[in-house]
Amino acid sequence: DKLTADPIKSIFQSVINIYLKDEIEKRSLNNINSIFSDLIEIRNLLVHCYWITGIIVKEPVEPYIVGIKSRISKKGVSIYNLDFKIQELISINEKLEKINELIFELFKLIENEKNRFSSFDFSQFENLDFKSELNKMKSELNNTM
Repeated sequence: DKLTADPIKSIFQSVINIYLKDEIEKRSLNNINSIFSDLIEIRNLLVHCYWITGIIVKEPVEPYIVGIKSRISKKGVSIYNLDFKIQELISINEKLEKINELIFELFKLIENEKNRFSSFDFSQFENLDFKSELNKMKSELNNTM
């Protein structure tokens, strides 16, 4: 089997499920998996774009990054124009770093052979979703040709 994003997410979910005992912890895992699903979708959009970077020459100088991605469906060809300000990318990166820290904490609990994650505060994941970023990317879908 290939270890692409979805199979890795499934492996993560299976490993964590072994240690979850109550419904609150299981709902928390669903929240984490939702974050991962959004990240996989964002990753696919970002990786498969044609990216243009540059600067707007004016005072103050503004860096920019634009991605163009086409999608073929039954309705025709759709074009995504993904336009990001540098601060938006920095914000995404900060969330990713926080998620990385939290996942590391979870796996430390497993390594220490704790039967439960009762000492882990799953609510830390609540404000780390990527729905707004994903919605922005999808809303920038232009006309279908």
